Amino acid sequence: MNTLGLVPERHKVVITGLAFEQKANGVLKTMLEKYRFDNPNAGIAFTVPVDRVSY
Repeated sequence: MNTLGLVPERHKVVITGLAFEQKANGVLKTMLEKYRFDNPNAGIAFTVPVDRVSY
């Protein structure tokens, strides 16, 4: 299936995590420098603010 130009890939990994706001920019910077997230098809990284977490 080729919906909106998106083609299924065999090998995908989704990693989620929580970090304090003060650490988020450092994590994104490391991903950019060490894992070359600035290259095409390298991955997508983003942050979402979280006000509270339920256990």
